[in-house]
Amino acid sequence: MDLPGSASDEEQIEDLFQILESIEQGLVHGDTEMLSDAGEKIDQVSASLSRRLTVPEVERTRLSAAVATLRGHLARWKQLPAEADDAYAEALNLIEPSCLEPSVAARRAASLWTYRGIGGLLDDSVEGLSSAVGHFDKAIELRTRDGMGDSANRWGLAAAWMNRGDALGRIGGLLELEEKIRSNETAVSLLDDFPPDDNPAYRVRFALAQMNRADAMLILTTRYGKSFRAEVIAAFLTAVETLRAGALRGEEESRRVLAVALTNLARARLLMENRGSPLVEDAAREAMKLLSSGALDLLEGDLVTLELTARLTLCRALGDRETPCQPEEVTDLVEEGLELIRKFREKGGNLSALGGIASELFRCGAESYLRNQPQFLADYLLDYLDPSSVHPVLADDIESHEIAVTTLWNGAAEIQRAGFSDIGSSGFDKNRDLLASWHECRERLAAIREARIVY
Repeated sequence: MDLPGSASDEEQIEDLFQILESIEQGLVHGDTEMLSDAGEKIDQVSASLSRRLTVPEVERTRLSAAVATLRGHLARWKQLPAEADDAYAEALNLIEPSCLEPSVAARRAASLWTYRGIGGLLDDSVEGLSSAVGHFDKAIELRTRDGMGDSANRWGLAAAWMNRGDALGRIGGLLELEEKIRSNETAVSLLDDFPPDDNPAYRVRFALAQMNRADAMLILTTRYGKSFRAEVIAAFLTAVETLRAGALRGEEESRRVLAVALTNLARARLLMENRGSPLVEDAAREAMKLLSSGALDLLEGDLVTLELTARLTLCRALGDRETPCQPEEVTDLVEEGLELIRKFREKGGNLSALGGIASELFRCGAESYLRNQPQFLADYLLDYLDPSSVHPVLADDIESHEIAVTTLWNGAAEIQRAGFSDIGSSGFDKNRDLLASWHECRERLAAIREARIVY
């Protein structure tokens, strides 16, 4: 890295910080082009610092720690947790014995412990997640010392508590989920003092802490038999109302997270309230409306998953109605969702990134056709599973093939249970034709699996 020879050391230091700042901005925005040579630039900054500059020790420590920290961020962005942890540990070793003013050093160390914890979240083992909890605990300890109660520190402290809750929730045991609730309740109490209209980030983080609480309570209710039904709905509603105010102000991130909150609210109502509740449909439809508004790029992987989850929840809610909906309402929802999956895959998206939602949506369509329009069931199945069809978006999905075969056998069994009491009637002829069509469909699906044709 060639820095101007005539520049003073102070000017060169400033130039080096600007280079690091540009890399950090690239990380914030996920700018892959800008980050393609970020590691080389960081190495060059480090070499310039050690080779040519005579600067006060405080400035040298500050820049060296910034270099190590940025190495950690870059490694984390590349999904390299061990490299990230080593870099953050190096930055801590530079800061903790340094000549920085104690409160400044403590805050920087707290941030680095938080970064180490976030890096540890990339390791999904119990051991890795437990280590991450320990890192967050260290950050919390540093930030709760006397004399560090200003807003900047409380903001960092809330982040440490929320990330601690995330790590505990991923471990997923009863005690860990209870601790996740406590962690996020602590974060809520810290964030409650931040006026949401002053900064969109205040609003979003407060809502996320509420949603994290609700997620943990929902699992405790559905998996462990605890009774948090009212508290789950109340926490999700608090998040929704908080974010809706930001969305009405035109805050894009509030709109995005509002769609998440509404989808989670719909799922929670579906699981815990009386079947057929119109409130499930209301929340799912509002989430889908936000996602289809054009303000968000629906082909991003996370947003595809979110949209499909809202769509699947709505399909199931429609199926729970006491007064049945029009059959086309469910099948249209399913087929629109499968078209979204097709576009996602054409753009290079991986079906596994959707976490099984695609096959569950496909199941809803198959069950609806079997129940309401059985004459179209075989066509529906082969449209999406036969590689020779126009858009065989699920042809390579084993789960969807199993769903198709199971649905066909269930339909055949239902007809066969009726026996031969209506021989000679139009209904008997119709069922005979259905059985023949479904048999032909099963044979085609078996041939596809045997040939292992890949979409």
